[in-house]
Amino acid sequence: MEYNLQTLLGDEGKYRSLDFTLGHNYPCNTVERRFQDACYYEQPQWWQALYTDEWSNEEKREEMFRKIGMWCQEVGTTILQERCYKGIGNNAPPVAKWDREEVIRICKSMPNIDADINCLASAAGVFFNQDHSWNMCNGISEDYYKRCVDIAKSPR
Repeated sequence: MEYNLQTLLGDEGKYRSLDFTLGHNYPCNTVERRFQDACYYEQPQWWQALYTDEWSNEEKREEMFRKIGMWCQEVGTTILQERCYKGIGNNAPPVAKWDREEVIRICKSMPNIDADINCLASAAGVFFNQDHSWNMCNGISEDYYKRCVDIAKSPR
């Protein structure tokens, strides 16, 4: 999402500020449907970037992710909500300094079990790339564990 995070500009890059008059789902709610999956997957990264001062405080960090989870819940369709929750899980590990327990707490702060599972599954995929373990999905019921691992194994 170079539109929100101008990473190609290096040190001169900046984050696009959030214009609350347009809503926090902007610009994803205005792009063509075929681009919305990718947009909502990347949107949480931008939301997190707006709150970098809260990353170092565990309590504020968890509240930030809870807020972002609520914003994902407001996305129009279940499919797009899932993409948004997966985007949270994809970006949570580095923000939590790769602390698995912290990432689990972040994902468990999502607004419902489906959101938790999508967040955990996406984080599991990130951690799997490091240690080939699905242990981010541990600690939930057997049915939900299988669903979490299945989601984690699927292409993003």
